[in-house]
Amino acid sequence: MEALDKMWAKKEAFDREKEKKKDERFMAALELEKKKVEADLMEKEDKIMSMDMTSSSLTPTQLQYYQIMQAKIVARRCCRISSVPTAGWRNAPSYSQRGSTREGTRRLG
Repeated sequence: MEALDKMWAKKEAFDREKEKKKDERFMAALELEKKKVEADLMEKEDKIMSMDMTSSSLTPTQLQYYQIMQAKIVARRCCRISSVPTAGWRNAPSYSQRGSTREGTRRLG
């Protein structure tokens, strides 16, 4: 009976180790996929940010869309590096998605 208990304990230890390695492989693959998605997003955002907005080939609706997308990209990228303060940053007005400033929001309640 004792030999059976030892064999069962070894099997359980082996299964735990196998599951741990499986989880590590999964996490590595997940991290790689996240990096690929982030690189793809950065490529698309860079394309939007480098668009020529003075081109007459854009309709007013398209122009507005790309301006909004650029503003969202800038806001998202600024949030990623917000731990690095720049000169004058604190005095700059903060705009919400509706376009109002922080001061205007305070007045409205």
